[in-house]
Amino acid sequence: MVSSSRTMDKDFRIDFIGIGASKSATSWVAEILRLHPDIYYPMDEKELNYFNRIMPQDFKTKNHNHGKPLEWYHDYFRDAKEEQVTGEITPVYLPLEECAKDIHAYNPEVKIFAVLRHPIERSFSQFKFSKQNGIGGYDTYEEAIKGNPEKFLDTSMYYRNLKRYFDVFPKENIKVLFFEDVKKDNKAFLKELYDFLGVSEFYPELTDKKVNVGLQPKSQGLVNFIGKAKMFIHSNGLQFMLPVLQKTGVLSAVKSLKRNNMTARKETKKEEMHENTRKRLKDYFRKDIESLEQLLNKDLSHWKD
Repeated sequence: MVSSSRTMDKDFRIDFIGIGASKSATSWVAEILRLHPDIYYPMDEKELNYFNRIMPQDFKTKNHNHGKPLEWYHDYFRDAKEEQVTGEITPVYLPLEECAKDIHAYNPEVKIFAVLRHPIERSFSQFKFSKQNGIGGYDTYEEAIKGNPEKFLDTSMYYRNLKRYFDVFPKENIKVLFFEDVKKDNKAFLKELYDFLGVSEFYPELTDKKVNVGLQPKSQGLVNFIGKAKMFIHSNGLQFMLPVLQKTGVLSAVKSLKRNNMTARKETKKEEMHENTRKRLKDYFRKDIESLEQLLNKDLSHWKD
């Protein structure tokens, strides 16, 4: 890829980074920011996964993008106009311990924003999404939180995760938003974000549409096979095969197969969380929520009931 003169400038740094949380409307936010005329959001990817050392799919596999030259990262912004604000959203930046300091070392003046969701609901949604994509190999939510708490529980420890950012960035450079406000008044939510980013108000048709809607696989075995094959490639350093698979049409065929294997969740029996699990998780997250209330000076009692 050939970089523009702007991104080749040694002083170029992107202006904002969305750090999460996953399953908290970040895909919807990314799609709207991509349409905003005052903002350049990479067309190639939603999540650039540059500052994280492990991959978000399983929180175990080494991320092959980490450690790549800065030019690789900036090349995603090669088409940005001089007057546009530039940025990206990668939800795994929130829970991983090293990301805050690495992002600060990259640009201590970057604007950081996060969208938070009820910690239990977010966690359960992440499990369903992982199952939809054949990642993890857990049949039940209870198995998932026991087998991979780093992915399904630690990602909802918002105070602990955000504190690392508040420790290195000035408070005025951090904006915390809430998933519930998207449902309540999505335009007010976006205006709050726009004001923080310093761009004009913009409400495209997409504002009132859902993005990245949860689906249910018709064949769980098929998506598990596809998911394991993807992680096998990444965990064994076989990324060089991806361009070949793309050129030969294999990736397109797999994506089509996976897409045709999905159906809306409302057409199938919805998976429910065990009530005793919910009660246990309320106790698990309570102290972190109380600390978050103090950090943000915000009442989050509805997350503790």
